[in-house]
Amino acid sequence: MKILVVDDDELRLKSIKKLLNDELKIALESVVVCTNAQKAKTLMRSEYFNILILDVMLPKRDEAPSAEVGLNLLDEITRRSNINTPGRIFGITANKDDIELYRDRFEKYFFTVVEAGKNNKLWKRKVVDSINYALSSDISKTNSEKPVLCLSIHGIETRGEWQSNLKKAVRTHTNSVDFETYRYGFYSFIAFFLPFIRYFAVLVFERKLSVLMNKPENKNKELIIFAHSFGTYIAVYGIQKYLKRNKKIPLKRLVLAGSVLKSNYDFSKILEVTGCSIINDTGDRDIPLLISNLLVPFTGMAGRTGFFGFNNNKFVNRYFHGGHSHYFENDDFIQQYWLPLLSDSTVESVDKRIDCKFNQFIEASVRHLGHFKEFLYIILIAYFIFNMVN
Repeated sequence: MKILVVDDDELRLKSIKKLLNDELKIALESVVVCTNAQKAKTLMRSEYFNILILDVMLPKRDEAPSAEVGLNLLDEITRRSNINTPGRIFGITANKDDIELYRDRFEKYFFTVVEAGKNNKLWKRKVVDSINYALSSDISKTNSEKPVLCLSIHGIETRGEWQSNLKKAVRTHTNSVDFETYRYGFYSFIAFFLPFIRYFAVLVFERKLSVLMNKPENKNKELIIFAHSFGTYIAVYGIQKYLKRNKKIPLKRLVLAGSVLKSNYDFSKILEVTGCSIINDTGDRDIPLLISNLLVPFTGMAGRTGFFGFNNNKFVNRYFHGGHSHYFENDDFIQQYWLPLLSDSTVESVDKRIDCKFNQFIEASVRHLGHFKEFLYIILIAYFIFNMVN
């Protein structure tokens, strides 16, 4: 969800940004602010905003603020084709008398204007409720046009409590999304280490995915998959096998977190056949992925370094500061970054990594050493076979 706040009161701007982040868990990078009408028009010409929070009293550029400037901006938004009309517009003013003066102008376009003075705390609750409604409406509208089936897949050595949390978060906004939770039990590191055991895990998933998608009630649904850790391996290789057998799958979005896939994994077949978007969420302090890249054959640390190649509207690497399960340490991440993926909103790139020379050195070293692990294992296997024969 992208939100534009236009207000020449710097303190109120900061207050609104904090409110959106604290109460609604909206990422700060999704909130764009400006202090005059001209800049607001420039921003709305270049991108679409789900919500516009507009101060009625605005300067056009640097002059004194005026209600006419704010109301003229409102008129231009609704009249001009070169301005992307926001999904919802919420008007605020510090002067209680302005409410009655300008209510008709706002309500003419089905917008709302409220008093946002220092002594009135109620306006913040109205902003929160309005944006919550907008998010729920976006999700419901998207899913009414094309029903959605949400499938989640957990990682190793866990039973995937986050899968229930994701379902609860979505249920607070809509009942129009159907859920399937794929669980394969407690999977040990030793099982993860052995490629042939991983192969059977992928095979089982692909068969169950085929049964799921062939159910009559799922025939017209679009599929969104959320996968974590080893779940990303199962999901991606399972989809590849599915495409070989079934030719197509109605995959809308594939969301990967803490992925154990190699950073050079080729998604071209999945993208070409499904037309889906792929979102790869990472953690810059993900130690298990260092071990995976260094020791586990045919795996990598794309959930730490990202996938190589272009970032665009179909493939987005999002970089975060955290470990292997930082996505689930509280509900904030799911609220901020996963909930909007159920609507048709554009996915923005994110980079919250914290630079650290030592961390970069370790990561680079592990990446280079990981290129040789399969070769070394082949030598070791050949050595043991040779000694057994002789």
